[in-house]
Amino acid sequence: MSQKITYPFPAGREGVFKALIQQIIAGGGTLIFPTETFYALGGSARDETVVAKIFRLKGRRRNVPFPLLIDSPERLTDLAASVPPAAAALTAKFWPGPLTLVFTARPGLPAGTVSTEGKVALRVSSHPLLRELAAELTVPLIATSANRHGEPAAADLEE
Repeated sequence: MSQKITYPFPAGREGVFKALIQQIIAGGGTLIFPTETFYALGGSARDETVVAKIFRLKGRRRNVPFPLLIDSPERLTDLAASVPPAAAALTAKFWPGPLTLVFTARPGLPAGTVSTEGKVALRVSSHPLLRELAAELTVPLIATSANRHGEPAAADLEE
């Protein structure tokens, strides 16, 4: 089933639409959403079925893991085994923003979100909707460009 929820939300309906998005994510659905750079394809990073579906939609090999969105640098320790001082300095200066950093992953993340070397790519978006959603979600969100693997990234929803 496909639904179209446009952003920005109609005035006074923000809570209803954010709740619907959270239900879609919790129910194993996938989304296309704006980021500060391009449109992204995503869903729950903790749901192996969602991870597999996004690989199929993108036409991407399973050995190229997806980056994940979190709401703040404080959530790094939920997913990263350690945060080196240089990474902490970069997050302080450039997060939120379009900077993805790679860390040694904590155990337990699904295949497709962790590289064969045990690394996970994390980012804190500066897009207002994603910041709010990431703060309210109990799972990290996959955020890969909304395009087939090897094709140009989508700059607008029609693409």
